[in-house]
Amino acid sequence: MDRINNPAVFAPEFLQGLFSRSTGELSGRTKELVTLNSSYRKALTTDASKVQVPTFVVGGWQDLFTNMEWRALDQLSALPNSQKKLLMSTGQHMTNGWDTRGGPGQPPAFGVLQRAWFDKWIKGVDNGIDRYASATSHQQGGGWVQSASFPRPGQVHRRLYLTPKKSGTSPTSVADGSLSPEVPERKAKWTVAPGITTLCSGDANRDQIGFLSPLDVCSGDNRIAERGALTFTSAPVRQATSINGAINLHLRTQVDAKDGFYAAVVSDVAPDGSSKVLTTGSMTVSIRKQMDTALTGYAPNGDVVDPHYSLDAFERSLVKPGAKQFLDIGVLGTDALLKRGHRLRVSVYAFNAPRAVSFGPISNDSQLKPEHVLLDPKAPSWLQVPSSRPIG
Repeated sequence: MDRINNPAVFAPEFLQGLFSRSTGELSGRTKELVTLNSSYRKALTTDASKVQVPTFVVGGWQDLFTNMEWRALDQLSALPNSQKKLLMSTGQHMTNGWDTRGGPGQPPAFGVLQRAWFDKWIKGVDNGIDRYASATSHQQGGGWVQSASFPRPGQVHRRLYLTPKKSGTSPTSVADGSLSPEVPERKAKWTVAPGITTLCSGDANRDQIGFLSPLDVCSGDNRIAERGALTFTSAPVRQATSINGAINLHLRTQVDAKDGFYAAVVSDVAPDGSSKVLTTGSMTVSIRKQMDTALTGYAPNGDVVDPHYSLDAFERSLVKPGAKQFLDIGVLGTDALLKRGHRLRVSVYAFNAPRAVSFGPISNDSQLKPEHVLLDPKAPSWLQVPSSRPIG
């Protein structure tokens, strides 16, 4: 009800968190939001495993809350498959379901599905909606796919190593590197500084819940934003390749202050060079030790693929300037199809405004200094990707 009465209900807390120089300056609800075991934060948490009401989840791969959506089938563990369904569109927060119009190759119109669901579970009408596929997803770059689960079977987690070898596909980025199945052949230290190029980006459109969609120069092609990033791009895929599920960037970093902030953006690069954002994530150096291993997802080889962090601002682990550390930067789960000739790219930023900016105390401790990515054959960085075929 707070959000209905006041759409800017969290604006004071946001502003206080953004401009406070230390956690000691935080008060009221702002302090509670960044304290792990506060009563207010616990009140915001729902244990989906206790839900016993038939639930139809609708989300979007460019939504603000994508991870809450695609994980729902597993989290609604008390419900049988007939009573839980997931539909993921390619929309943003205000346009989820826009592409369900009942046309050829599309699901029934969203309103039709909604009415069928309520007719079944409120009126008892045997209309077959309980036998509808558990997961219905519009692949970014592809068409609609239905499956009994999400992620879909048949995906294999593979490492793509970050290397300093030029890909030749991103001449305007801060540095142009490659994604490769092989570790880098030489060391390199690349530096990236906070900037504002991301104000024109697919992530800015996601953060603004789709209002920038008409500005295709920003929302449809991320190359302007990538002028402020280190980019790493794979070789073109030889066959159409599906990517669905969680992606993690395991990144060797170095900061020149007590803290730092990194953002990662994964995109689909077309043969004409355009870069379409698929998914995004960010990470603070000082919370690297707050990973909840019980909730974190792992690949069969033990690599982190879906990190979960406790996110307690009062339990940060600051570093000495010049210290080196690995970060696991989880990006939002995704479903995408790389068409033949397309490439996969990960871009690394020190700032990703407006989508991902550092919390005030973190900005103060990092001093917004330039930050470094360390590429080393003996301590490699990699992107852990679930795909139907090898990439690169």
